[in-house]
Amino acid sequence: MKLHPRYFTVENAEIELTKAFLEIAQREQLTEGETLRVVNSFATKMIAGTAKFIIRRERHGDEDKEGDSE
Repeated sequence: MKLHPRYFTVENAEIELTKAFLEIAQREQLTEGETLRVVNSFATKMIAGTAKFIIRRERHGDEDKEGDSE
């Protein structure tokens, strides 16, 4: 099986992000609940921001036009 050229780039980014996140959680002595809150908040904001531009592109073919405007 041949892997996509960006496969290892993405894998390395995931490893680096995980290390950085764990270092911050440890430094700040976050509990498991606090850690989950941070992960959830980060992921939610990222998903919402990405979805906003997808909706704009789907509705208008233009990422700069607000999704709810006509």
